[in-house]
Amino acid sequence: MHVNGTYAFKADRSTVYNLMQSTDALQHCLPGAEEMEEIGPDQFRTTLKVGVAGIKGAYVCTITTTNKVPNESWTLTVEGQSKSGNLKGVGNFTLKDGENGETELAYDGEAELLGPLAGVGQRVMAPAARMIIGQFFKCMTGQLESNG
Repeated sequence: MHVNGTYAFKADRSTVYNLMQSTDALQHCLPGAEEMEEIGPDQFRTTLKVGVAGIKGAYVCTITTTNKVPNESWTLTVEGQSKSGNLKGVGNFTLKDGENGETELAYDGEAELLGPLAGVGQRVMAPAARMIIGQFFKCMTGQLESNG
């Protein structure tokens, strides 16, 4: 499943970049994420509780950030396993100056689900993914405002 889009933050690129690299902010805003444990440089383990169309699962995930160019771009990889299947997602993020001092974040990624969630199908998964992404960015905006 392919996901992409943009989101505008009312902050400069450095502030947005630092927010998106913050373990605390990610843990707080990633829907379904439990405590994140650092297992290496730019690598964390967490449990993600995911539910779509009545199918729920708890995935033990490794989240890795690579290709970091401060204040410009990074890649985020999520790989997870549960009793009923696996998930893998890779997303590329870029920041650019927007209008009125805003920063535009663009994301482009691929997600793959194996197991019961994969059987739900693209028609249900794509809107669910957009909803989760929207919740994530809304929460990150709240983190930005509460820290500003």
